[in-house]
Amino acid sequence: MSTVWELGRHWQKNLRLRLDGLADEGFWEPVRGCWSIRPRGTSAAPMSEGSGEWTMDFASPGPVPAPVTTIAWRLAHVTVSWN
Repeated sequence: MSTVWELGRHWQKNLRLRLDGLADEGFWEPVRGCWSIRPRGTSAAPMSEGSGEWTMDFASPGPVPAPVTTIAWRLAHVTVSWN
């Protein structure tokens, strides 16, 4: 079996089912200044990644200590990293 097949299977059988119905709770910010997904032009992070109307807070090199991140940011990070 290929890695692509396995990733597709995990997406369809595991992750996708857990994402159905996820709403704005994914954008909940547990602390001030955490990294998230934001409408273009509203990020306070040093950089933002993304070509559409929404961007992901980002910095290179990453700050130390690393910022707290939202669920939305973590999902975007995993998605971008696998593309």
